[in-house]
Amino acid sequence: MNVEINGEALTIAENAPLSEALEKAGIDTKGIAIAVNQKVVRKESYPTHILNEGDKVLVIKVFYGG
Repeated sequence: MNVEINGEALTIAENAPLSEALEKAGIDTKGIAIAVNQKVVRKESYPTHILNEGDKVLVIKVFYGG
């Protein structure tokens, strides 16, 4: 099944949870926010949020500065 993470195509297994896709893409879950199809997914839901064909995942990294 194909999904997009920050515009990059990623092939994952059917019924794969968000956490599995993030791991396969090499994304560290510390200090990030995630939206799937423009809806925020809470961090505790990453292991249970099942992705579907064509889902678009947006990963936003938190940073500090001034």
